[in-house]
Amino acid sequence: ILDCSCGSGFAILELIKRRYDITCSDGSQDMLHLFEQRANAMGLPVKPELIQWADLASSFANSFDVVMCRGSSLIYASSWDRNSVDNLEEIVVALQNFYSCLKPGGVLYVDTTSAKDLEATNPIVETYPEKTINGQMVSVVEEVSTNRDADTRIWKVSVSVDGEEYQLERNSCHLSHEQLIAMLQEVGFTNIQKIDIEGERYAVFTANTPE
Repeated sequence: ILDCSCGSGFAILELIKRRYDITCSDGSQDMLHLFEQRANAMGLPVKPELIQWADLASSFANSFDVVMCRGSSLIYASSWDRNSVDNLEEIVVALQNFYSCLKPGGVLYVDTTSAKDLEATNPIVETYPEKTINGQMVSVVEEVSTNRDADTRIWKVSVSVDGEEYQLERNSCHLSHEQLIAMLQEVGFTNIQKIDIEGERYAVFTANTPE
């Protein structure tokens, strides 16, 4: 398995602990730093790799039975850690690389924004309970809105650390499920399915490379 958006290791480190054969990569050095901290705390000798999606095929051609892109990461194909707005061409390039990393008959697992959130007309606001982290009081408020003229979703985060406020803003594509399915077909994937998973906040799709 290749988890090409391993981030801080959420969920995937538990699978590695259960002895699944998983290679981990991400395009963000900051996220990989958090991953390594969590892996060390769990006693797992895992070394994730810093690789952009556009470079995956050159490193892992025809190498995996499964490629996973989780956490609704795909919509940030060119904007995560960068002050830019995503474009659909970058997403297609990412999907092409996922395809190239899979063996014949391999499985792609990818999730994206839920239909409910895509259709929301008002900003979606989520407030997380205040908690103590390393002796500091931290609270977080997320607001996600949509600019339909630009076909863009805007993610704003307000973080309070001991009363001091920090702001973060990122942009992503407003990618419909129909657009994603069309892109998967364009790249060459077959057997594209939307999978309902109880408790999952994102929309999950699976697809296969031809045998």
